[in-house]
Amino acid sequence: MRHDIKIKYYPIVIFFVILSFVFVVIHLEYKKYAWYYISAYCACKECCEGYADGITASGYVLTETSKVCAAPKNIPFGTRFDIPHYGIATVEDRGKAITGDRLDIYFSDHDKAIEWGVKKLHVKRLN
Repeated sequence: MRHDIKIKYYPIVIFFVILSFVFVVIHLEYKKYAWYYISAYCACKECCEGYADGITASGYVLTETSKVCAAPKNIPFGTRFDIPHYGIATVEDRGKAITGDRLDIYFSDHDKAIEWGVKKLHVKRLN
């Protein structure tokens, strides 16, 4: 008789184990996302003041097709973000105004950087 009870509740136990696993996976995936204020810059003197030489704080040389961003010091160089409407950007730069929940993405054209403005976006951290 006791054996029948174990068999009767076995599917329910399996269901809750699987459900728990799904919640853990969803939670871990969600932790990769955060809200950031995304501003934009280019390598001109107006955007970079005295650092308008086309070389980032990490030593990366900017090109027309570079997809890089400036991030706060607590985010290491090489960290990659999937930024909506921009693509995957690698942290290669710093900025004195880039703190907390801010990222600054690079455009090769000053007008495109100005056009971007500042957007609050849900960004995925890839590594």
